[in-house]
Amino acid sequence: MKTIASIFLYCLAVVLTMSVTTITIGAPKVYLGLVAAVIVVLFASRLLDKKYSLIASMASIAIGMALQVKMPMIPKMKPEKLEALKPLIETYHENLIKYGVIVVAIVGILVYVLSPKIKVARKQSSTRRITYMAVFIALSVVINTMRFGSVSFGGFPIIYSGLVLGPVNGLIVGAVSDVLGFIIRPSSGGYNVVFTLTSALTGLIPIMVVKLFKVKYPNYKFYQVLLGIFIGQMLTSVIMAPYFQALLFGKNTFYYYASKAFIKQIVSIPLYAALFTSMTESIKDSIDFEV
Repeated sequence: MKTIASIFLYCLAVVLTMSVTTITIGAPKVYLGLVAAVIVVLFASRLLDKKYSLIASMASIAIGMALQVKMPMIPKMKPEKLEALKPLIETYHENLIKYGVIVVAIVGILVYVLSPKIKVARKQSSTRRITYMAVFIALSVVINTMRFGSVSFGGFPIIYSGLVLGPVNGLIVGAVSDVLGFIIRPSSGGYNVVFTLTSALTGLIPIMVVKLFKVKYPNYKFYQVLLGIFIGQMLTSVIMAPYFQALLFGKNTFYYYASKAFIKQIVSIPLYAALFTSMTESIKDSIDFEV
């Protein structure tokens, strides 16, 4: 009965989150708050067997409503561009209302019901390792493909893969994710291997830094993960990527791209570290990443 009540509360939180944010958005704007609220409530689903689950779920609604007002994903645009974009956004909202609540609720319920029951055998398995890598690659590609404006969590699965599967596997996940991401969603500037390198290093550097503390997964401390991600993201996203962009678009653009990247990473780095440590605490007894 307790489980049924928890699942009901979770679904209610999802419905309220998506309904309130969608209704208050007003055509034709898409807000970060809608996405943020759904992500937060999805992670909250794993905590539904704890006393703070309802608070976490309902807090996500408040987060979504606050962010939708403060951080619109479509800034001021010229009337002609806004008019051209309007049909696409209206279709997005229509599909969101029809299927979004159902999909997120189902995924959240599955996470809640199945994760405590799934035990992975502790044995060496290259097949299992490849499967994990494929999952992280798919997550990175999908999240990048579905990005809203300039906000993306595509780097998080890459970082996560390196921290749990090791530096080599993280390197591979990062590289393959970039290549597949370009195939699915090509950039206007064409493919460039240097950005594949930065993506690969995104999965390599954090775990190399964490290894300096002589600890193994899942015994990482928050500050160790935070430091690893900080060094990795600063090198790849704030220095390397802007430098390569400056080579392509002109030397005077480095500080422009670097400053934009730095502002994003100030938010992303602690968020990534917090997500990793909280997820590790939730799944460490259910999934064995020792491959």
